[in-house]
Amino acid sequence: MILVITNKNDITTDLLIHELNLRGFPYFRLNTEDIFRLFQITIFTKKNSFIIDSNGVELHSHQITSVYFRRPKMAEMDFSDWSQGEVDFYFKEMNSFWDGFYRLLEEKFWINNVFAIRNTENKLFQQKIANEIGLITPAGVVTSTPSYAKSFLQRNEPVIAKAIRTGFVDGDHKVIYTSRVSQSEDLSGIALCPTYLQEEIQKKSDIRVTLVGNSCYATEIDSQNVDNARVDWRRSVEQLPHSPMTLPDDIAKKVHSLQKYFNLYFAALDFVLTKNNEFVFLEINPNGQWGWIEALTPYRISKEIADSLIQHGGG
Repeated sequence: MILVITNKNDITTDLLIHELNLRGFPYFRLNTEDIFRLFQITIFTKKNSFIIDSNGVELHSHQITSVYFRRPKMAEMDFSDWSQGEVDFYFKEMNSFWDGFYRLLEEKFWINNVFAIRNTENKLFQQKIANEIGLITPAGVVTSTPSYAKSFLQRNEPVIAKAIRTGFVDGDHKVIYTSRVSQSEDLSGIALCPTYLQEEIQKKSDIRVTLVGNSCYATEIDSQNVDNARVDWRRSVEQLPHSPMTLPDDIAKKVHSLQKYFNLYFAALDFVLTKNNEFVFLEINPNGQWGWIEALTPYRISKEIADSLIQHGGG
């Protein structure tokens, strides 16, 4: 039995579910926001085990062979009559509950282990390890001091600003895109929050690398022929050309070294390909999307993930 931990609106997980259905392999999709409403979980602390009860159908922890983990959400609750202290207490309790639940599954095969994901997500830590491995990285500074930001701009213009962790604003359905910053910009707001500034690489294209175990699916994204895609290709309202490619051996080796360091089975990495054909590392996403890559290339990433969950889980 494969336990799929996700949310009900994740269409990327839907692709995996389709593959599992094709094989007739048993799975349980745990949409975490539906806890208390569509299922209950009971943990037995003395036995280090649990039962998931979904409308009278029970799944016991010993039945689970592997776990697919992708972007769970908190339970859907009405907090209108709660004090802020009560809401804070609830979230602390729920976070501790889920952490304990995940710990009971640690010996299973995961794509990816939640604790490995958390260890990977900080972009500053990623840059440190990428530098140590020998990948080319951009010059950058993270600061809340406007004078340091101004100095960096003067030395490195053009410069971009990006989120330290993720650009998604939960609840607001907003994305903070990577954006160009000019020397004329008012930098006083930097004093209120650490801001990540990075030299803007003059690029030929963007590269998305998707790793599933030892398999490497590299895709070149033609982002420079559309104005609003040149800095951050995700801004484009047009469908950008995507082309499968093979990474140079030395880059592929370093990419897998980064994957191994962070103990990830799956990873999505972003690179810039310069006009001199150098690969500049931007970030590694341990829980990144891959559905659109599968839709625009011949890659069968969902098949690879399904096969891995079945084979490594003893199926």
